[in-house]
Amino acid sequence: MNERFHTRPRRACALALLGQAVLVALAAAASPPAPAAKATPPAPPAKSAAPAAATPAAPPVDPSQAWGIGIAAYERGDYPAYLAAFEGLVKVAQDHPMVMMRLASAYALNGRPADAIRTLSHLADLGIWTDIANDNDFKSLATLPDAAGLRLRLQALRDKRVQASVVAFRLKDPTLVPEGVAFDVKTGAYFVSSQYQRKIVRRTGDGAVTDFVQPGQGGLWMVFGIAADASRRLLWAVSTAEESMKGATAEDAGRTALFLFDLDTGALKRTFPAPPGQDSTFDDLALGPEGEVYVSDSASGTIYAATRDARRLEVVISPGQLGSPQGMVVSADGRRLYVSDYGRGLFSVDVQAGIAIRMRSPAGATLLGIDGLARSGQCLIAVQNGIQPHKVLRLRLSDDRQAVVSAEPLDLNVPDMDEPTLGVVSTEGFVYVANSQDGKFRNAHGDFTKYKAAEPLLLRIPTAQLCP
Repeated sequence: MNERFHTRPRRACALALLGQAVLVALAAAASPPAPAAKATPPAPPAKSAAPAAATPAAPPVDPSQAWGIGIAAYERGDYPAYLAAFEGLVKVAQDHPMVMMRLASAYALNGRPADAIRTLSHLADLGIWTDIANDNDFKSLATLPDAAGLRLRLQALRDKRVQASVVAFRLKDPTLVPEGVAFDVKTGAYFVSSQYQRKIVRRTGDGAVTDFVQPGQGGLWMVFGIAADASRRLLWAVSTAEESMKGATAEDAGRTALFLFDLDTGALKRTFPAPPGQDSTFDDLALGPEGEVYVSDSASGTIYAATRDARRLEVVISPGQLGSPQGMVVSADGRRLYVSDYGRGLFSVDVQAGIAIRMRSPAGATLLGIDGLARSGQCLIAVQNGIQPHKVLRLRLSDDRQAVVSAEPLDLNVPDMDEPTLGVVSTEGFVYVANSQDGKFRNAHGDFTKYKAAEPLLLRIPTAQLCP
């Protein structure tokens, strides 16, 4: 099955069919409340009491087990068991694109085309395109008259295009594999992080491009999110080791850290490694108004904070509240973080209380699969690469800042898009990486002979379009 909702527990594999982000999200949704610390046990029944005749209640669905059971049944061709697993799973993960896609597949393979069409139509209602023409699971729908309307809707979704952006600049090295972007308001320079080359490049206003942070400098691995603190002349970056990076060694496995560089010279000032004792993958970061920086750990679900003078990372959100936190941005007053949980949607985090609250979504839209997140005025700008088609969204917030009231595409189906990632709001607008080619890169395990890599493209959505 060609699944279109990518899991993103960065960075096991950007195009993995299933991953920790979704399983953690589903498990959290299904988990019952924790019992009281010292609950009083019920009194035993009287000796004369008759045995209970009622059938014990079925245990709650374990999402990770249900998914695993369903996928195993699919792989061995036991389609009734495949359907049973996902009919159970959808009860605790209603409207989750991955689950619905599998459910539609199971319906089609079990000779229930009407149910498959209904489920795929609901995904289309959420703006999610599915390539049923080239997916063998849905071959029974290819010529079915009842599916004609669905095919037309899907074709319309695939063909629909919105573009507010223009070309910001291109970079010449196709092996860069860019991820993050930062902007220095003092000099007008942009910084772009490289996954494969393990470095950060700087592009000045006259178009000159140089290596600002050298490959592997200070032990740098793949570089993901970056942020420039122009007033304090600091450049923050999160980095994680992976086998696809240039020069990877066995000793690098599992390493991740927050790096701090001088914004004028590129010199390394400090490194904040992940605390020991848990699997960690630092993915993105956000800069606060007082110079504090927040780091998302997509493997553990933790969010950390640090300052330039800190000796260690401090926990803001402990594991358990979030599944796979990715992009983040700080609110205008600095009191909360807006966080994209790749498999669960957007969350508002009270940074003082350490509490994450899921934000309400507008009807007819899904906020899953958001990678990059930025703020422009009272709007959030989101790069959504977890579903097809890829897009950049303008998210308008409610007055209480706890809900998204509208999700409007600014860029959608732009021809040069190839897994867009992160962006930054600069004096010129929102500048973002449009073609990271992340999936192709990882599927090739960093071997550029296995696919034709394109030159990195950064697009710019003008300021007037961001939050009018």
